Amino acid sequence: MFTTTIALILQSIIMFQLDYYSEKIQEKECYRILLCADPQIGPADSPVEFEKELELMLRKFVSTVNEEKPDFVVFNGDLVAFPQESYFNAFENAVKYITVPIVLVHGNHDGKAKDGLFWKLQQQLCGFRAYDYAFDCGKWRIILLCAPELFTDSYTFENQIEWLNNELQQAWRKPVIVFLHYHLLPVGLSQLEYYTYPREQKLRLLDTLVRYGNVKYVFMGHVHNGIKASVKTAWEYQGTKFIVLPTLVPGRAFAEEYPEFVSYSDRGFFAELILKGSASEIYGRQIDNPTKYKYPEEFPIFTIDIDSRAFRHWYDMPKSETIQNGDFENGTLNWFSSYRYKSDEKPGFICEVLPSPKFNSNSLHLFVTYKGRSWQYDESLDLYKVISIPSNSSLPTIKLQYYIPNEEKSFYGGGYIRVALFNDKSLEAMWLGHWGAREERIKHLHRIWNYLDEPKEKLQWYEKAIQQGSFISMKLPDYGYKVHSLVLNTDQIFTLKDNTAKPVANLLVVQFGVWCGNEEGSFSGAWFDNFSTEHTSSNPSSIDNLPLSPKMFESFLPYGVWYKYGFDK
Repeated sequence: MFTTTIALILQSIIMFQLDYYSEKIQEKECYRILLCADPQIGPADSPVEFEKELELMLRKFVSTVNEEKPDFVVFNGDLVAFPQESYFNAFENAVKYITVPIVLVHGNHDGKAKDGLFWKLQQQLCGFRAYDYAFDCGKWRIILLCAPELFTDSYTFENQIEWLNNELQQAWRKPVIVFLHYHLLPVGLSQLEYYTYPREQKLRLLDTLVRYGNVKYVFMGHVHNGIKASVKTAWEYQGTKFIVLPTLVPGRAFAEEYPEFVSYSDRGFFAELILKGSASEIYGRQIDNPTKYKYPEEFPIFTIDIDSRAFRHWYDMPKSETIQNGDFENGTLNWFSSYRYKSDEKPGFICEVLPSPKFNSNSLHLFVTYKGRSWQYDESLDLYKVISIPSNSSLPTIKLQYYIPNEEKSFYGGGYIRVALFNDKSLEAMWLGHWGAREERIKHLHRIWNYLDEPKEKLQWYEKAIQQGSFISMKLPDYGYKVHSLVLNTDQIFTLKDNTAKPVANLLVVQFGVWCGNEEGSFSGAWFDNFSTEHTSSNPSSIDNLPLSPKMFESFLPYGVWYKYGFDK
């Protein structure tokens, strides 16, 4: 009875929304829609210059809307910088004079259901309150999904999936456009590996969106990019085009733009969508700039193997018992890499195999550098292998060599070698060898691991495990004049510390990585070679023939210290 009542209420809300927009949007053959993601404004009287500038930017966008009079405008999430009443009041005051219908999408910055701020704004500007809603626009069905931060005990992710599936099923004869805030496919920056939906939810959403073959576009925000990055991060997945909209706020560390826009500003971007019958066109635009950039009709095809770890736990990824191509003589064949954005000039991420004079052979070279944009923190890049451990076998001994040239070191950069042991999907133990300067200012690297490892205790696992001895962290030498040789006997090293039991594991993940921070001129590079494992070795763990001992082990994770104690960059 209760479920039936809720269903009737939701149905009445849906019908009201359909009526609301159908009354305001004239039935015709061609529609023009302006799309604005991430205005993130603050109060007009904010003492923060950046917030005042964004409030002015939004008002300029409103002026553009009123001058051009599109059929409606979509604000695709992160309407405000912080979920506070003064911020929502500023947004309402900036957009309430728009003379065309307004469509709002809830973003992660827009508060929770219990604070009521988004509901109040939606009621004032749209005339109703709804988590998710839909309406028709000519031949098209428009669907809008709220961010997870708006969910409650009575309306959960499962409710959203059920509602979305029902909407798509009913609209199976129509082309559909879906608006949501978080990105669903990789965009190639480090922080955005984890700053999105949990993997299971991401997969559920993707599977639902492509199930009926009628979703033509999924438009997202959250990322903060210009037009060129919007085009280059767009994917086609199982017939659906996924596009991260250009945003009003300054872009992240993509650090490139089409020349006809870059001379105006590094912000103020939005999109224009034209619907002609069942056909469509998309244009990238910029406030105060008359140029329009037409998006291509086709985008690269995305398959899960392009970034396997974004959608699968390590345990579910392809793995082998033996090391293949550990000397990199066949390039990066049989290795996995983190997907990273490559700018056309001076890319910020380099993963390559080249002849190395230090190794006298082909070697892996990783390099990452600061690109000088807003919203940048640490950026990292890694190459990795997933290795299965045979049953009734000892844990493997790992051997490898690395080299860090002096010319590839900076005052705010470094690298690491990470070895994680899993028993099925349970993270059991971890060894981290690291080097670099100002490591305490890293914010995102360990959060990426937490997203990928999925420990039950989340980030607390790493802090507890390092105290208990199942996580060993230690500084590695990074002298630039020599090759360093590492032997890591995982069957023995975790027993060196008092009261530490040998971990039980059937899966091994090894990552070679570098990182740089948010300071101009920061970069980091490293070379790796001669990687192998063996299960019968009695060789003790060592670095450059010096035995590893508990006195080398650290008591705390080297990363995230500034943020843990309330500092910021």
